[in-house]
Amino acid sequence: MNANQYAIRRGVNKALVSRWLRDGLLDGAFKRRGIRYEIEPEVADMLLEERLHESFRKKPSPPSTTPAGGSSPPDSPAPLAPPSAGEKPLTLNEARTQKECHLAALRQMELDEKTGRLIPKDQVEKEAFEVARQVRNAMLGIPSRVAAQLAAMSDEFQIILVLTTEIRNALQGVAE
Repeated sequence: MNANQYAIRRGVNKALVSRWLRDGLLDGAFKRRGIRYEIEPEVADMLLEERLHESFRKKPSPPSTTPAGGSSPPDSPAPLAPPSAGEKPLTLNEARTQKECHLAALRQMELDEKTGRLIPKDQVEKEAFEVARQVRNAMLGIPSRVAAQLAAMSDEFQIILVLTTEIRNALQGVAE
């Protein structure tokens, strides 16, 4: 059976059968005779049942059931994006698996965000900036608070004690 006859048998257009041949979905179910393909329909049907997603599977229908004078437009899946240079193209099942994995990861991130385990990057950056600004302001305020007190002191230990106390108080104020 040639590609056109097989397309009629499956109820799809010949271009879709050609795409299946090109993408390797029918590998093992055909022999090439010059520029034509000789397709073994039973083997091809079995391969498509394994390799096509269920929403794209069609039960083969005999040619005699097609109404005379008209046919419905064939349903064909959207083509996969072409692979980059040097990459092996994904099979349909691999592409669907990859898509489902990415969707699952996206849904997990959405759930984590809604439950509060994940927060937006902008919010983290804004809060980190605010905390850093508070720490900076607290540290820069120390000299003006203790300058007069330290000027009157001559004991090194007392100066260290005053500075340490002021630094701790400033950091505690930021922490609260």
